[in-house]
Amino acid sequence: MNVTRIALLGTVLLWSAVSEARGAEVQLNGYTFQLPDGFTIELVAKPPLVLYPICADFDEQGRLYVGESSGTRDSFEIQSEKKPHRILRLEDSDGDGRFDKRTVFADGMMVPHGSMWFDGSLYVGAPPNIWKLTDTDGDGVADQRVEWLRGKQIGTCGNGLRGPYLGPDGMIYWSKALSGTESYERPGLPPLITSADHIFRRRPDGGGLEYVMTGSTGNLTEVAFTRGGERFINSIQVQQLRAPRVSGIFHVLYGGVYPVNPALVRAHARTGPTRLPVLTDWGGAAAPAGLVRYESQLFGPEFQNNLFAALFNYHKVTRHVLQPNGATFKTHDEDFLACENIEFHPTDVLEDADGSLLVIETGGWYWYRHCCPTSRFYKPQVAGAIYRIRRAGAPAVDDPRGLKLDWKGISPAKLTGLLGDDRPAVRRRAIHELAKRGEDSLAVLRSMIGPGRQIGAGVALPDRPTIKGSVTARRGAVWAATRIDGANARAVVRAALGDADELVCQAALHSVSLWRDRAALPRLLATLKSASPHNRRAAAEALGRIGNSVAVPALLAALARPGDRILEHSLIFALIEIADRDATAAGLKNKNVRIRRAAMTVLDQMPNGNLAPWVVAAELDSSDPKLRETAWWIAGRHPQWGEALSGALRRQVVAKEQSRAERDIIASRLARFARTPALRTWLAERLSAADSSRESKRIVLRTVAQSNGKNIPEEWIAALAGVLGGDDAELFAEAIATVHALQINPQESEALKDELAQLRNALLSLTRNADLRRELRLQAAAVVPGGLDEVDPALFQLMLSGLDDEALPARSAVVEALARSRLSAVQFLRLADAFESVGPMEISRLLEPFKGTKDDRVGRQLVAALRTAPAAASLRVEQVRPIVSQFGPQVQKQAEPLYTALTPTTAEQAARLEELLSHVSSGDPQRGQRIFSDKKFACASCHRMVFDGGDIGPALTRIGQTRNERDLLESIVIPSATIVQRYEPWTVVTTDGRTLSGVIQRETPDAIVLTAAADKSFRIDRSDIENMAPSPVSIMPQGLDRQLTPQQLADLVAFLKSCR
Repeated sequence: MNVTRIALLGTVLLWSAVSEARGAEVQLNGYTFQLPDGFTIELVAKPPLVLYPICADFDEQGRLYVGESSGTRDSFEIQSEKKPHRILRLEDSDGDGRFDKRTVFADGMMVPHGSMWFDGSLYVGAPPNIWKLTDTDGDGVADQRVEWLRGKQIGTCGNGLRGPYLGPDGMIYWSKALSGTESYERPGLPPLITSADHIFRRRPDGGGLEYVMTGSTGNLTEVAFTRGGERFINSIQVQQLRAPRVSGIFHVLYGGVYPVNPALVRAHARTGPTRLPVLTDWGGAAAPAGLVRYESQLFGPEFQNNLFAALFNYHKVTRHVLQPNGATFKTHDEDFLACENIEFHPTDVLEDADGSLLVIETGGWYWYRHCCPTSRFYKPQVAGAIYRIRRAGAPAVDDPRGLKLDWKGISPAKLTGLLGDDRPAVRRRAIHELAKRGEDSLAVLRSMIGPGRQIGAGVALPDRPTIKGSVTARRGAVWAATRIDGANARAVVRAALGDADELVCQAALHSVSLWRDRAALPRLLATLKSASPHNRRAAAEALGRIGNSVAVPALLAALARPGDRILEHSLIFALIEIADRDATAAGLKNKNVRIRRAAMTVLDQMPNGNLAPWVVAAELDSSDPKLRETAWWIAGRHPQWGEALSGALRRQVVAKEQSRAERDIIASRLARFARTPALRTWLAERLSAADSSRESKRIVLRTVAQSNGKNIPEEWIAALAGVLGGDDAELFAEAIATVHALQINPQESEALKDELAQLRNALLSLTRNADLRRELRLQAAAVVPGGLDEVDPALFQLMLSGLDDEALPARSAVVEALARSRLSAVQFLRLADAFESVGPMEISRLLEPFKGTKDDRVGRQLVAALRTAPAAASLRVEQVRPIVSQFGPQVQKQAEPLYTALTPTTAEQAARLEELLSHVSSGDPQRGQRIFSDKKFACASCHRMVFDGGDIGPALTRIGQTRNERDLLESIVIPSATIVQRYEPWTVVTTDGRTLSGVIQRETPDAIVLTAAADKSFRIDRSDIENMAPSPVSIMPQGLDRQLTPQQLADLVAFLKSCR
């Protein structure tokens, strides 16, 4: 990782000067690149100099340290033992911009995920650790290795840690990129134990470890900083678990929580119900890697302080022009370097001292089943390379690294003269050298900010310093002083709090925050009234870290002023950190709704806030939408408040004229309290009451369906039986869905025998009601508690007809009902015949009823049907064999050819893929869209396309950007070949002997929801889980190539490829 990319990012940018990349094409190294007009690209390192580069950084001499993969396809567990990777040092000996000399700086490494040169050593992130590598004898090889950070997680994709990155404050930052419990020792403090993802930081000497922000399974990657010290990070996923995947850049706020999986961040304070916003959204699985801010002026003023990001899966480097927007930023985004070839995988982008950009491209070695959707094939023959992008006609920079300067002999006074130098590398080195000289630098640093008085105890610095240096130099002086310990250094920084320039002041605010400088309190309180939202936010952050209760009234008052979510977060988090309960509680009585909302949030989130439920109840019906939303969010965190909130909860149910969306929201809110005694009984009464409206009953049914836990109240069972046995057919579907959601187990509900009998009778009555839709009758049969002891001929015929229904819910209801029914021998034989027409979504589940028979006649019929059924290709031997093993030896022998057919060799699969691939060029996207939407094939039931579709599998809105035709075809025909990360199936064995498989849809500390199909989910209490392990088999059925013709497959692939 290049220090260039993280030091002193700019916030004042030329928004209007953005020029669109018009896409001049360049042929180079077998690839076709598109660049904006006026830019050139050249190859500066290739095999044999480098083979699979991943990340890089420069030292002061301009030597490039490259983290390189060995190209192994071993698991990361094996790699952690072998440590086959290395660090190369590349040199440009003739100054032509191309590297021509290589030294192996360090070998025996884990896969490098970040490199940073600092103070004579290279820091390398090689999960799970960060190593400090030093060449003490000058031979170009690191002979000293220090384990600077010891982590624990490597991760199945080798990405347990990303970084390190040097901040302008002199702190070393890195990301714990995966969720999982780790403990970090802190001298003089208790260990820091956390399970979430974080951006961490600590001093180079190892002290001061803390985390800056919190996430969960978001795969945090690279950190960058503004000139004033604001932070950015790019992340692979920044949305809720199972929501459409989003890759993006976001503004990292101290104390910010960015939950992908809320269960993993429960222990961390939140500042409100709404998510902190994403700055840039690439959509889909872009796999962002490198992130750099361009500091030089060589590309032109419109490029200075832009962000550039390397996107592994999108085969491009993107440009992001930042503009301040309230207390955060907005961006203008465009492609900067794009390549249509999906073998091009950029993993890093960094700025060289001469103003050019280097792009690190890693090649085709990265192949892991669960890690990357565009690295589905191991392609070690596709080597990586390093490219350089220049602005055509840009003037050459004389001595860009300041190598002609006598850095050892230069005085502090002359070093301060370099703080405003036009050369970014020189400025950074001047900051570093001044910091290394410590107290000896402070007098000249203060002279850059204010009058040169003698530094010492009791010397008052001016409120608004006299401007001595340029803005760039003054800002550099602040960052140099920030890296120096001691009271005098803090005094120098405090002087800059009154600087007329916003970013100089901002740098000082971040410095004060880092050191928790209590002497800065008066200036921080004044800054809360600043015209700069960015600096108000930074001042709030500092006040929270200092922790003085004096700041509470000022922070509350600042919340009265309209602001964005970013500023509000920092003000609220500061109050949470200060944790003065009484001072904060005064805000509950304020007339300003923003102050009341903040005070309520703070008291809920701070330790010992003792927020009273009646305070929250009073705001549940507030006319202010944000206050009302916050009150409900807080209430939902306290199910023990159900009795106290019951009055407000009841009013929600009986409210008039509610839309479906409003009813859904109300039900989700009430569900958290549904099992409290007062509300539990009242809900049952509302279902049974003659004066209860249909809409109120719908809310109650949805509330009951979403309530979690065992021991279903008997009054609910009786009330459900009443609805299902009543005359309001409009409620039948809702009531059936509620019974399904409750997962009633009669064996666990022996005390409810009478109520369950009523419920069974009501459901069976619906199955016989010929006036109802077939789908509804089938769904009623599917949820009869305990299943059907016998299936009368009329119902069985209805089930068989339902297998041919166009609608997936009807077909699913049939297989669910049959799986829970006892069939006669004749019915088993008829069901076996039905396998000829069922689809791949149903066939595996249709095997379940056969677990209850040992009749060889049935076995022979079943095996014969499976050998000819088109959908049988979606079955696996391990699904069929346990069923067939119940029958006699002749049936088992009859099944052997079936087992062979269901176990194609790798060669056979490859041949089939090649055969189908020959048809792909004839595909028609419009016909393919119709196939995707066809209810028979049910693609949209699992996959989202733009705003429509399911969320069991990955969203496909932009799948054409990251997959070629072969990849798309393979994912359809052989879906288990590669499973996208975070959609991995799991197998759960419960304490009562059940084995369940599916994708984790939701999880809480108490339970998980496992989805086995588009309409089949299980809620499993963690206390009922005996064992839980990842499964190598996708829940997407294979064998679709036997259900679709080659032309239909070609059309479907063409449609998916068009989704960009």
